[in-house]
Amino acid sequence: MLSLAAPAKLNLALDVLGRRPDGYHEVKMVLQSVDLADSVQLLDCPPRGGENSRARLVISREPGLEGEDIPGDERNLALQAARLLAGEYGVALRVEIRLHKRIPAAAGLGGGSADAAAVLKGLNLLWDLGRTPEELHRLAVRLGADVPFCLQGGTALAQGIGERLSPLRPAVELWFVLVKPPFGLSTAEVYRAWDEVGEKSRLKVEELVEALQEGDPARVGRLVGNALEAVVFPRYPVLKEIKEGLLALGALGAAMSGSGPTVFGLVEGEEQARNLAAEVARRRPEWGKVYAVRALPGSST
Repeated sequence: MLSLAAPAKLNLALDVLGRRPDGYHEVKMVLQSVDLADSVQLLDCPPRGGENSRARLVISREPGLEGEDIPGDERNLALQAARLLAGEYGVALRVEIRLHKRIPAAAGLGGGSADAAAVLKGLNLLWDLGRTPEELHRLAVRLGADVPFCLQGGTALAQGIGERLSPLRPAVELWFVLVKPPFGLSTAEVYRAWDEVGEKSRLKVEELVEALQEGDPARVGRLVGNALEAVVFPRYPVLKEIKEGLLALGALGAAMSGSGPTVFGLVEGEEQARNLAAEVARRRPEWGKVYAVRALPGSST
């Protein structure tokens, strides 16, 4: 059995540059891994009877995620990753994937992508395939725009649809408070709304990169942002309320992650993060689940 952590990601910046002819969106993002993570276990799963292959997915949930719609069939990216890797390299698909979910679904935190990336990395080892990070990256792109970053982790500038990654100085001193409201959002629907509005924002992504390289949390806080807030906040005013609430309670900066609805606040350190998380949970329980998390460095594939 092989066990791996599958860390969530935050979008410290997300700028949408336009819709591409292939239907995807050209983006410029700064992505960050955090220590809120699913657990992925991979086990050899011998076939039964005349079976040549067998893939089994078992999902458990952290308390508080019981009602979340986490697909346990072919829609699950972890299972798709196993099938893609086996098919690409002619391996008999004999694996049991055990997912213990801690990352909320449809939250803008890349939980499904993180699971898929962990499966690619883990099965490369379990099946002794010896595939390079570049080869796994090419497969990751086929699974989803966030999967390549989840393979790499750490801190990175992402361009294209998210697949062109430039590693940045690890932002391991950063801490965040996440607020996940009691509803999910569809990435596809959020981007459709953006297309309808045609909102064009130009976040100061390059300045954020500079601030991260300088290790200046206060400046990082002033520069975090998300272009999709322009279409999401009018439809879900509570998200703007959460963002403004985090800032009022002392966050250095706040923004929505991905296509939402999770909103994060950047704080100065662990003590501040835990104190702010406790304060938000006490004052505004209706806002949803609250997490204090720290930034993670990248890891080798």
